Amino acid sequence: MEWIEILLSGSSEKAIIDHCDSWIVKYKWRYYRGYAVRTGYVGLVAGKKKHTTLRMGREILAARSNQRVIHMDKNGLNCRRSNLVLGSQKNVNEYRLKSIKVNTKYKGVRKGYKGKFVAEIKNNYKSEHLGTFDTEAEAIVAYNKRAVELFGAFAITNPPKQA
Repeated sequence: MEWIEILLSGSSEKAIIDHCDSWIVKYKWRYYRGYAVRTGYVGLVAGKKKHTTLRMGREILAARSNQRVIHMDKNGLNCRRSNLVLGSQKNVNEYRLKSIKVNTKYKGVRKGYKGKFVAEIKNNYKSEHLGTFDTEAEAIVAYNKRAVELFGAFAITNPPKQA
């Protein structure tokens, strides 16, 4: 499918859209915190015009207020339809980047007591302990299996550990 690059005002950043969404170029888009955004008019509040910031991905998918747009490649400027998915806030929370505070490079795996590895996963704001393992690879497998069970297509799994 053909795609178009849109230069965002006030920066050298470019957003990418599908050719079928070329109608969106009629708006003035700017770069803000990793996303292509514009200011939009939403109506009158107490007799005054009300404006808000609208993200390009939400405009393309016509997302409702209770829906969240997930950029599958985690690039807020890639607004091609193949990269955008509508989901809930729970899906967004699972799809966020791994926290920097954890001391291994794998999501859901941390170094535990006496050099063992602990696998944990969060679901509905509750932490679920998956077990303590002798090797990091075993903990990764446990996390990946549970993530797919809980989150299906939205699960972020770790790549298998290279020996």
